[in-house]
Amino acid sequence: MAHEILGIKLRELDNRISRLNSRIRLSETASHPKLREEIQSLKQDCRETELSLKQKLRHSKAEDVALLRNAFEDVEKIIKNTEDALIDRQKKKDPVSFSLTK
Repeated sequence: MAHEILGIKLRELDNRISRLNSRIRLSETASHPKLREEIQSLKQDCRETELSLKQKLRHSKAEDVALLRNAFEDVEKIIKNTEDALIDRQKKKDPVSFSLTK
C-alpha cells in the first residue's frame, strides 16, 4: 500500500516537473501575448491549488492541522489588511501616479 501511494506521488511530481519544463521552454520562445496568457493560466492554477489546500485543511480532523489552519487564516487576514492599508496610503500620497500604475 505504501509503495502504491509513493508511486502515485512520484508520478504526480513527474507530471509537475514536465509541466514546469514545458513552461520554461515556452517562456524562452513565446511572444508577449502568449506569455501573458500563460501567466494568467499560472495564476489560475495557483488559485485552484490554494483553494484545494484550504479545503483539505478545513476537512482535516487532526488537532494540529486545525491549529495551523487557524494560524494561517489569521496571518492571511493580517497580510490582507496590511496590503490594503499600504495601498490606501499610496493613493493618498500620490493619487495621480497610483492611478497610472493600475
